[in-house]
Amino acid sequence: MSETMTVYFASRTGHVLGAATRAAGMVPATPRAASVEEVLVQVPLAPAVSIDLDFPGFLVPAQELSTLVLATDLNLVLNPLGFQILSQTDSVLPLDVTPKIAGVTLRSIPTTGTTEITIGLDPSDVDRTQDRPALALIVDDKLTVLRIAPGVVPKTVPVAVMEVPPLPRGSYHVMALVSGRLPFAAVVDLGP
Repeated sequence: MSETMTVYFASRTGHVLGAATRAAGMVPATPRAASVEEVLVQVPLAPAVSIDLDFPGFLVPAQELSTLVLATDLNLVLNPLGFQILSQTDSVLPLDVTPKIAGVTLRSIPTTGTTEITIGLDPSDVDRTQDRPALALIVDDKLTVLRIAPGVVPKTVPVAVMEVPPLPRGSYHVMALVSGRLPFAAVVDLGP
């Protein structure tokens, strides 16, 4: 295995979404940069990550990603969704399996003509010392990312509420990322 790897992570939350080792002798890219390629996110091997096993893999657009060149870490390569990049130090931190995202909902807002996404943290999550960046990726059954919703879980309330342009009724795959929390993904129905 090579000495270095390129880690692809969500620019907004720091969640690692993929990692690739480099062929020996290749010149590494700049240590940290905006991504120029999409990353396929797939169900991880670790059961601690809160992802429905029926959740399919999908491509995350490059504009939502950054890259970082690091020493190869086999655990990170095998279970990227269990890690986060700390923006202050560019270091890798394994995510704690205890505090979790409790759920995600979608609903149509007729007065504004938008779709509302709500990400709720587990009620037992008492670490409310800081606002937490959040990101929701809404994927259709063709595995195309339809909407990307940046938001914040305020330290005063364990819920992020974001709005995106309207979506038609139906079922969507939603992946929710909240800084410091394991990723959460599920199939969510959008009704009237």
